[in-house]
Amino acid sequence: MDKMFNPFLTQLGVPMGLWAAILLIGSQMTSFAYPGADMLGQMGLARSKDIKSMIKLGLTIVAATVAYVLVLSLF
Repeated sequence: MDKMFNPFLTQLGVPMGLWAAILLIGSQMTSFAYPGADMLGQMGLARSKDIKSMIKLGLTIVAATVAYVLVLSLF
């Protein structure tokens, strides 16, 4: 990804720290936003049935990481 987009990002002036955050957060966003097999498997091992709290926590993490990237992009 970096080799493909690095010339374009250099022209735009995107800092390397912001680009690294975008790559790291973007690759995990979907696993936090909604429950997948990994989350359900972990809940099964913990014998938990509280999926509502897991979804709330996941959406909170998504909102916080999006806010983090937005703040990082401004400074």
